[in-house]
Amino acid sequence: MSARVSRSVGELLLEADTGTRALLFDVTGDDAPAMLRTWGEVVQAAAELWSALPALPGDQSGRGQRMNQLHAISQGMHRTQLRQGWPGEGPSDERLLRVAENFSAARDLVARHTSSRSVPRSAESMRDVEAARTRTMHALYVGAHAVGVAVREHIRDLKETPGIEKAWTGASRGIPRGQEALKRLMAFEQLAGSHLGAGLATALSGERQDGYAGLARLSDAIARWDLQAHRTLAAAVTPANLAAIARSQAMVHRACLVLMRAAAHTGVADPTTFEDRSAPALEAAMRTASHVASQWSALTSPQTRRVDPLLWSADAELQAATRELIHDKTVLAEPTLIAQRADLREAAPVVAVATAAAVELGCAVRDAVNDRTLTGPAQAMIKLARQAMAAPGPGDLDDLGESVSASDLHHNRLIPLIARVRDVLARSSAENIERAADASSAVSAHWRPRSPAGTQPEATQSRHAVHVPSPAASLCGPAIS
Repeated sequence: MSARVSRSVGELLLEADTGTRALLFDVTGDDAPAMLRTWGEVVQAAAELWSALPALPGDQSGRGQRMNQLHAISQGMHRTQLRQGWPGEGPSDERLLRVAENFSAARDLVARHTSSRSVPRSAESMRDVEAARTRTMHALYVGAHAVGVAVREHIRDLKETPGIEKAWTGASRGIPRGQEALKRLMAFEQLAGSHLGAGLATALSGERQDGYAGLARLSDAIARWDLQAHRTLAAAVTPANLAAIARSQAMVHRACLVLMRAAAHTGVADPTTFEDRSAPALEAAMRTASHVASQWSALTSPQTRRVDPLLWSADAELQAATRELIHDKTVLAEPTLIAQRADLREAAPVVAVATAAAVELGCAVRDAVNDRTLTGPAQAMIKLARQAMAAPGPGDLDDLGESVSASDLHHNRLIPLIARVRDVLARSSAENIERAADASSAVSAHWRPRSPAGTQPEATQSRHAVHVPSPAASLCGPAIS
């Protein structure tokens, strides 16, 4: 089966949902102004998608009008922000913008194939529409909570600011206005939660599943992403782009690990080699890529979180292709289910190419460390450098402090990367390359010889079935209900 050329409505909504979940692990008080500026766009896009979906019985009831209530709260918050001039002009939150873009793309797909005035004619269609609404509402529910966490942290930071500096930062205005925004976000969250109730899992079970594109889609997505990653590094070396590339590298390693686990479980690949060599190597590669991603992510700020749109688009398709193949809702799929979705005998070249490409791309990320245009927040750089020091002494700390001016550190300005931080990043990148090379070497000995066409490998029979330990948690993160 050929790979799909675009994501489905369900995949777009799943990405929006998982995107808001990811916010819960990565928000600070500094994010609050940008998130408040962007939240209205998210709700607007969700409301437009909701209106584009076919009508369901009971849409005129209180529960059916819940989206209209949420949209009204969002519009009220926007009017208040304009009137009060808080949080004022500034950058948007790139993560929330992606959620809004997914909602808009889903709306366009729905509008292309149906009308909001139409009524689902079958029980299956009704369940699919209800699942789409539930996924949309859950993304708003979790997103409102994430924005609320950021605003609460922002208020706390303002309250702890010294008196003279508090007056200079305008905290006397920001504290009460932040508290008002927090109250509205809490009301928004409660209303969205009341729509979801206890039936989240039941509603999502009604999502229609498109035919699986299998390994062809995953192979194509990996190739496109790898090519775009190189183009992005050639055009725009930024901490945000480097973090996104390393994070996707970790995801590719995880996909290879799960595919090889399924192959070993079903007898397509050697289970002993998997347990002794392939799994440890891929797990180590996944950890080091994630570590590199966290370091680059720490060097971004609300002003510099923008990822190259073309890279983000390639990454989104890679995530969708991965989820389709190795996930079952919010958890990893069982090996037997993965084997039903794709012919695992065809997985060997996909995994081999993916792991080999990871080595070369790791080299490109390492080389980017020396780019003199790279900048980062002063406070984040000092923190990263100190964390990397095994046992810093007073002299070491003084040396770090002298590498950044007191003014830059106090105002947390964006400054060129200091030498100690470049050294830390270079060491992490070098280890990432080594672990990727180990994984590439390990997978080459993993696969059994392919059986003749049309025959089933003898090892796949139940009497040869083996138990292979499952990898760690799902790529989607913990489920939130």
